[in-house]
Amino acid sequence: MSQKYEYKAVGKERFDVLEKDKSFYINLAIDCCKYTLPIMRSYFEEVYNRELSHPYQSLGAAGVSNLASKLLTALTPSNTPFFKFIVDDYKLLETRQEESEDFRIVLETILTDYANQTLDVIKASNDTSFLYEMWQLLLISGNVLIRDPDDNGNIRIYSLRDYVVSRDRAGNPVEIILKEIISENAWTDEIRAVVNNSILPSDNYNNKPSDKTNEKEVELYSYCKRCGDKYYIHQEVQGVILESTKQEVSITGCPFIALRLFNGAGEDYSRSYVSNYLGDLKSLDGLSQASVEAAAMISRNILLVDPTGITDKDDIEEAENGEVIDGRAGDVSFLQAQKGYDLRTVTEEVSKIEERLNRAFLITGGMIRDAERVTREEVREVAKEIEQSLGGLYSACSYSFQVPYLKRKIYKLAKMKLLPKLDSAIKPVIIAGFEALGTNSQKEELLEFAGYLREFSGGALQTYAKPLNLIKKLASIMNISIDGLIKTDEELQAEQEQQAQMQMQQQQVDIAKSAIPAAISNMPALQQVAEQQ
Repeated sequence: MSQKYEYKAVGKERFDVLEKDKSFYINLAIDCCKYTLPIMRSYFEEVYNRELSHPYQSLGAAGVSNLASKLLTALTPSNTPFFKFIVDDYKLLETRQEESEDFRIVLETILTDYANQTLDVIKASNDTSFLYEMWQLLLISGNVLIRDPDDNGNIRIYSLRDYVVSRDRAGNPVEIILKEIISENAWTDEIRAVVNNSILPSDNYNNKPSDKTNEKEVELYSYCKRCGDKYYIHQEVQGVILESTKQEVSITGCPFIALRLFNGAGEDYSRSYVSNYLGDLKSLDGLSQASVEAAAMISRNILLVDPTGITDKDDIEEAENGEVIDGRAGDVSFLQAQKGYDLRTVTEEVSKIEERLNRAFLITGGMIRDAERVTREEVREVAKEIEQSLGGLYSACSYSFQVPYLKRKIYKLAKMKLLPKLDSAIKPVIIAGFEALGTNSQKEELLEFAGYLREFSGGALQTYAKPLNLIKKLASIMNISIDGLIKTDEELQAEQEQQAQMQMQQQQVDIAKSAIPAAISNMPALQQVAEQQ
């Protein structure tokens, strides 16, 4: 029998202990912000009274924004589900027994409709606008915390400055502690009662007026602890647990999702994607600065006048365009930097670095060759190549984000009774991002199989196959609801019966038509017989 969990107000103490382990990652994230999106530094340090320095290049900012959009579109597409539901084959065989042979096709169609309904509920929560911010933070810092409220509200995103996490050897979060600064106007009655009745010294807790406003602020710690297959969560203020915030949830129902971009064994946090290319970004910024300064120096126009000549420099300075003055051309010359070749070397090196960064951040515009005849297939092949090169990133993001995010959503929707609870034999699987490559392969294999059947049957596919089931299987792979699109078995049977009746009527009409000429040819003989009678 498992031991009962005891809630303890250890949020601030544990936060102070674990905070020391993340200083390296915060400093690295600030360094990455300098060469990509400087405004993102506000997520990691106070920059209100500090002037932000801007880089001499914008490729870093464009790369992060472009890659964040790519990840958002690939891993959480808005038009199709990024997941589907499948049934365990062993349990399916146990429960199927004497069901029809088309049972799996019917079940997959039902689960596809359920996935579409789940996606509609997720889209209604408007998480997409927050997920774009999450991908930017994840690419720059490598670590992000998602908090999904128990109601149907929007998710919230927290940077590495606001939380700490402790993981086991497998990478599963064991402790998650979120620190929030709550202004007095946002205090609940329970927080206000704790602050007013607290006898603890205020020096240990932030209970002082804010520098920006006259309102008091307190530190609210959300503590999440894993014990066995449960997460125990509570909030505390000034060392006092808020009783109304205590909750016990399953692993899939935890409202906190601590993401990290790369899963390092034995590490609580992760390096960022941008940090892998920080050397190129720094080199590009330095060369861009040198190129800008050299171009500014070369573009200066300074006239030199020989002091021993007959030309007066005042006449040169005051002369208007087209004016005639006394002088000699040899006395006047332009001061030139003579650095054109050096600037060309800098430009060539900048182009090489930009090409590497364009490939790293999936910017295809700088990778397509500059020529008059660039075919569409060439552009498609370049895009396909760089998409496949990020398969490892897609796989990491699928494991760290898509799986826990989807399980949390299904848990919450079932708890709120917005969707029916699934049977234990049914489980969700990811089909977007890296997994989409396997889905596309499965679709192509099915179409190839149908082509072989058509070839073996001499063009009559229905001789060996069931076309309707093939259509349903293809729609299931592509996550397309076929309601109202495909004719049902009853409609097909009714059409076949109607065609049979029409064919029978047509045959009767043809027989009648063929009998008319014979009747006409026999009419004289019939008339003669009638006259004789």
